[in-house]
Amino acid sequence: MTKVDRRVARTQQLEYRGVVEYYRLAYNLKSLGKLRWAMEQSLARTLSTKLRLSVKKELHKFRKTLRVDGKLRKVLQVQLERENGKSN
Repeated sequence: MTKVDRRVARTQQLEYRGVVEYYRLAYNLKSLGKLRWAMEQSLARTLSTKLRLSVKKELHKFRKTLRVDGKLRKVLQVQLERENGKSN
């Protein structure tokens, strides 16, 4: 994954977190499900274009199931290899 791809993933993540934090106090966060889906699809399409993969292959490659607050959640997880060999 290139620096540009990392920047795209990081930017999408920061934008989504910003919106969620802004509306956290005012709205029920479940209502942001459509936004989450749209952001996830946008990220998948952007990365699939850059990596020259189909969206389906892209989602299969990065989709993970993580335990968050005691609940299992399906997420897109982009793991970045740093220069010293550790993953981020």
